[in-house]
Amino acid sequence: MRNFLQVLSLLFVATAMNAQVVIVNTPASVQGAYAFSAAAFGANLADSVWTADAIVMDDGVDINTNGCEQTTQDMTGLWAMIDRGACQFGDKCLFAENAGAMGVIVFNNQPSAGPIIMGAGNLGAQVTIPCVMLSFEDGEILKPLAASETMNITIGNLVLPNDVSTERQGASTPLLGTMDQLMYQGLTQDFTPGARVINNGANAATGVTATGVISFDGTEVYNETSSMGVDLMPGDTAFIGLPDFTIGTTDAGQYTVEYTVASDSTDDLAFDNIASTSFSVTEDVICKGAWDFDNGVPQRTSNYRTTAAGSVEYVAGFRTPTAGLVLDSVTYNISTSSTSGSLEGAIFGVWVYRWQDADEDMLAQPAELTRVGLGLPEFGAGAPGATWVTNEIIGITDPKVITGPDDDGYFVGVKFADTDSLFVGFNENNNVSWLLEQSLIENEADVPHHVVTTFDGETPDIAMSGVFTDSGFPIAIAVHTAEVSNVNAPPIAGELKAYPNPVEDFLTVDLDLEVQTSEVTFHI
Repeated sequence: MRNFLQVLSLLFVATAMNAQVVIVNTPASVQGAYAFSAAAFGANLADSVWTADAIVMDDGVDINTNGCEQTTQDMTGLWAMIDRGACQFGDKCLFAENAGAMGVIVFNNQPSAGPIIMGAGNLGAQVTIPCVMLSFEDGEILKPLAASETMNITIGNLVLPNDVSTERQGASTPLLGTMDQLMYQGLTQDFTPGARVINNGANAATGVTATGVISFDGTEVYNETSSMGVDLMPGDTAFIGLPDFTIGTTDAGQYTVEYTVASDSTDDLAFDNIASTSFSVTEDVICKGAWDFDNGVPQRTSNYRTTAAGSVEYVAGFRTPTAGLVLDSVTYNISTSSTSGSLEGAIFGVWVYRWQDADEDMLAQPAELTRVGLGLPEFGAGAPGATWVTNEIIGITDPKVITGPDDDGYFVGVKFADTDSLFVGFNENNNVSWLLEQSLIENEADVPHHVVTTFDGETPDIAMSGVFTDSGFPIAIAVHTAEVSNVNAPPIAGELKAYPNPVEDFLTVDLDLEVQTSEVTFHI
C-alpha cells in the first residue's frame, strides 16, 4: 500500500501555483506576468490579491540585500525585494514583516535554476504575509529598476478571462530518468509524453491541445501535437497524452522535453503555458532522475525529510536487466538544518539490497530483500552543511555486489536514525505524479522514491513505504556500474594480527601479504 507522507523541506524547487499570479504593473518596460513559486509558509496566495509598490531591502549588514538581519528600513505597505542566501527563508520574511512589509519577493541566487519553493525554517511559522520567489534572472532586471523608479506589483489569486496552464508536476517523464549503457545495453525504454492542463481562467477553454518537443543534445528528435482538442470548464484539469517515444542507449547524452499547451483563445498568461523537463543516457550511471553532465552528479533541486519520528530510510529502486555487472558506488546529496551548520558527526548508513521477487507480485516484501552491500559515509571537522557524497559499495558477503540472472532489481537506501536535522536530495524537474495518481506504477523498483519508516529487523518494508504527498519526483540517488574485472581473482594469502583484544578506542592491524595489492578493505 502506498502511503502519502507529510514532508519538510530544506531546499525546494519551483512548484507552479497556477491559480495565482505575479504581475508587474509598472514601469511599462517590465510590465507583465512572471513565473514564480509561493513559499511553504505565510499567507495563502489563493485567499486574496495584494497590490503595492516594491523596494529593495537593506538590512544594513554586508551583504545588505539578503535580509538576514532585522532592518530599520521602513517598509510599511511595500513589497520587500530580498536576495536568497546566508539564512533561512523564514528569517528573511519575518524580518521584512517586522519592518512593515506587506509581502516579500525573494530572488534566487542561483542562475538558470528558476524559482524554488521556500521552506519555513525555524521562524516561518510566525510569518503572516505573502512570500514568493522569482528567478535570479528576473531579479537582475527588476531590482535595479525598483531602486531607481516606482515599481508596482500585484500578487495573488487574480483570475483572468483566458488562462490555461501546465506545470512540471504534470509534465510526463520516463520512469527511469537516467539509463545506463552498461546495464541497459541493447534495450530501450518507452514512455508516453504528455502534459496535464489546468483551466485557471474565468471562461471555458475550448480546443485545448498539448505539443511535446524532445531534443537530444540540441537536435530535435520528436515533435507531436495532440490530434484532438479538449474542452475544459473553469477549474477543470485533463492529462493530454501524445504518441509514445522510445529511448535507446546507442548514444550517451541529454534529452530535453518541452511541453506547450494552448486553447482556441489567446491566453492572458503565456508564461505558464510551457513546462520543461529532461532525461539522460550515460555510459555507466543509473539514476531515477536526469543526470547533471556538467557536475557529474544527479540533477537535484530540493532536499527533503519526513516528519515521521524514529528511523527512516530514503530508498531508490532500480531494475537490473543485465547480469554480471558490478554496482560500484552510490552518489547522493545530504544536508543538515542543525544549528552548527555542519554535517560533522552526522550518523547514517547507506545500504544496498538485492531483490528477488519470489511470488512475482512486483511488491518488494522484506523476505525478498537481502542486504548485500553498504557505503561508509564519514564527516569530520569542518564538514559543510550540504554536500554531494560518493561512497564505494562494499559487499557484505562478497568483495563486490554483482548483479545476477535471478535478480529482479536492487534498492539503495540512505538510512537515518535521527530524522530531525538531516535531509536527502530529490529532483523535482522529473515528476511522475500523474502515473502515481492513476495507479499506473506497478513495480516497486519503478516508484520514484520510497520513504520507509517500517522495518523487519534491519530490512526496510518497502511494500509498506510512502511517497511524499503530491510528489511524484525521484530521489537524487545514482548507482555507478562497472564491468567485472578482477573481482573474481584468486585470494591473496597473508597473515593478519589485530590488537588489543578487547578494543576500546583504537584497533591496530599488522598485515603481511605474500604479494602486493593496491587496496585492502577491512570489515569490522
